[in-house]
Amino acid sequence: MTLSHDIITLFHGQSINLLANPTASVWIITGINTFQFVGVSMVVYLAGLQNISADYYEAAAIDGASALQCFKNITIPMLAPSITISVVLNLVGGLKLYDVIVSLTGGGPGYSTCSLSTMMYQLYFGSEDAGLAAALGVLMFALITSVSVVVLVILRKREIVQ
Repeated sequence: MTLSHDIITLFHGQSINLLANPTASVWIITGINTFQFVGVSMVVYLAGLQNISADYYEAAAIDGASALQCFKNITIPMLAPSITISVVLNLVGGLKLYDVIVSLTGGGPGYSTCSLSTMMYQLYFGSEDAGLAAALGVLMFALITSVSVVVLVILRKREIVQ
């Protein structure tokens, strides 16, 4: 048995394989993928925060703005470019997700956690259908590009030019 099974049975619990449950496995993979991109987003937001001039906060303090008002009216609008970059990077990373799925579930149970990347892998290496795998790769490229461009255009409209 595994160490986790031994620890659970030590406390008189029954071990549960959450990755065998289609709904739970999707949520676990989503959580892991989210946690995977937290560091990248944190660096992007930190760079955006360092780019905001202290003059804005000083002027708001003179006008009597509270911390919440400063956050809502200065920080969030000035972070819009960082938010745009972070959303697009996370979106692209989520749409091409492969490694977490393969290492945890292999696309199963059934096809519940299968992504386009894992399907492309299965077509090429499992079924030896290189043509269909290549077509799926081109479709995946077009999908990721079009979704990213649409999101980028929508979020760019909210940005403030400094």
